[in-house]
Amino acid sequence: MLYTFLAIIAFYLAYKVGCLEKQNDRDLYYKLTFFVIFFIYGFEFYNTVDYSVMLSKFNWVNNTEKSIFEFGEVVEPLCAFLLKLCQPIGGIGYYLVTAAFEIFVMYKLCKKSFDERFLWLFVFILLINFSYVITFMTLKRQFLSVSFVMLGVYLSSLESFKDKRFFSKESFYIFLCFVAAFMIHKASVGALFLLPIVFLKQPLTKKMSVFLLFLFLLQYLINLSDYADSIFYFLSDRTEKFAHYAQQLESGRSKTFVYIFYETVVFLTLLYYGNKESGIRLVLIKASLLYFVTVNYFQKDMGRIVLYYQYCTIFAIVISIENLLIEGKIKFAKMLMLMVVLISCRLYYNAYFVNDKHSMSYGFKNFETIFEAPSLWIDNPVKLYKKYLPHYYLPYY
Repeated sequence: MLYTFLAIIAFYLAYKVGCLEKQNDRDLYYKLTFFVIFFIYGFEFYNTVDYSVMLSKFNWVNNTEKSIFEFGEVVEPLCAFLLKLCQPIGGIGYYLVTAAFEIFVMYKLCKKSFDERFLWLFVFILLINFSYVITFMTLKRQFLSVSFVMLGVYLSSLESFKDKRFFSKESFYIFLCFVAAFMIHKASVGALFLLPIVFLKQPLTKKMSVFLLFLFLLQYLINLSDYADSIFYFLSDRTEKFAHYAQQLESGRSKTFVYIFYETVVFLTLLYYGNKESGIRLVLIKASLLYFVTVNYFQKDMGRIVLYYQYCTIFAIVISIENLLIEGKIKFAKMLMLMVVLISCRLYYNAYFVNDKHSMSYGFKNFETIFEAPSLWIDNPVKLYKKYLPHYYLPYY
């Protein structure tokens, strides 16, 4: 239950942030909260099914004289460069460095997007809602890609970047973050829709809101898997990796009524604030709306395409609840907050007490840290994979 213990510590520290009077004390507890989150993400050891995948890629890249451009779709160029750069500190060191960057970006986004009194809610969703934490921690390479995209989103909110032209020097830095993301994981092509959201920070019009609502409802009526074969053949001419994703297209109609109701309430709340917010808060809300109108089409591996928008939903939910409380809509804010907490607790319960040994959450039940590692270099990642996750198949990569 080490993971639960660490999550409780992070939640307590985040809650204390809103209770302390002195700003210096609040800043200290804020940073300590993210240090614990960094510990969970960076110090974990073979708790996620992709852990050995990146270690195997680390060994492959560093045991060959190939250039960073010669690994094809298995290891993108910037990812290969980072793996080579971290050669002196081993695969474990690579995980520590990338986790530090990922949590730093998350920290900066939190500071910029919502009041520190609501940090506890963000931490609760992030660590207890297992639809987030398992996805983010498992998809190691792609979560690094997500963090580069979100770094671009953060840069767009800085004072020096505001009201800049599309082809300005400041805009170039944002584009550079998106290019870096693509050179780490090609699924970041799905993040391209974030660019107009970042540069055109216009509130949603009524027509656009109605159109988004139509798309949201439509996804419960159309089974996109009926068209999976056509999409597969279209993508297979371009890349085998995305063709593999196309074979897993599904509709979202398998969700329970409770979850559909929760999803609808969150979506409508975000839609309401889509024409009331500005700056980075508006960007995060619009990105979240895009997630909710597409997520039920993209299940399993295909969900990688919308991971960049899923990341934004945690921030957007917190922002919406903060707004509801500020506007005096106390009852609705409490109801939404209660729904968020209960859904998160339900997913936590499923991970620990319902899912079997073959579940992706299996590793979290006996959370290991890198202090169990024999060294910073893992010579045979697959052997240790079989030791720590003996009931789970070696993932596709």
